[in-house]
Amino acid sequence: MNKLAMLALVFSSFSFAGECVYPDETVCKAAEQGNVLAQGKLGYFYQYGWGVEPDDAEAAKWYSKAALQGDAISQSALAGLYQKGSGVKQDYTEAAKWYLKAAEQGESSSQYYLGRLYEDGTGVKQNYAEAAKWYLKAAAQDHTTAQVRLGLLYEEGSGVGKDLSKAKEYYGKACNKGIRITCDAYEELRDKGVR
Repeated sequence: MNKLAMLALVFSSFSFAGECVYPDETVCKAAEQGNVLAQGKLGYFYQYGWGVEPDDAEAAKWYSKAALQGDAISQSALAGLYQKGSGVKQDYTEAAKWYLKAAEQGESSSQYYLGRLYEDGTGVKQNYAEAAKWYLKAAAQDHTTAQVRLGLLYEEGSGVGKDLSKAKEYYGKACNKGIRITCDAYEELRDKGVR
């Protein structure tokens, strides 16, 4: 075999055209061709180090590609990276934007996190009614932490009318999933005669 043929053989195993360096070439090829599921998978693999060294910047790049195509899970993951400032510059407004896109598609974790941003006034103007709206959507999908937050909002009357019965109801739902502090809150309201 001459030197030119040998060099051609060696370099044929490398891909210089694409931007994906994941060991599974089929995932890379699909992602580079715009396959939203493959792009989301690559984001996840890079975020959690499956088959590659963890790299949040690379995760953000692939999540962004899938998020722009409307993938709710990737939108939620990208929002989380912006919220934490992992692999991207921390930007709560950008986090809220991506949580909203995913929440509008029914992604329960995004509904919860968006509610939390509204409750805390982080990246968005503080708005307890808007927080309650998103917590209700997440709680309807059995999101435990949203149920806890709703219990608090109903007990305090923040963004919703004060309603101890509803507070007790949501505390009870979270208690049934083993959240001890909500069991205490539930029992306290029960002992006060709240039905």
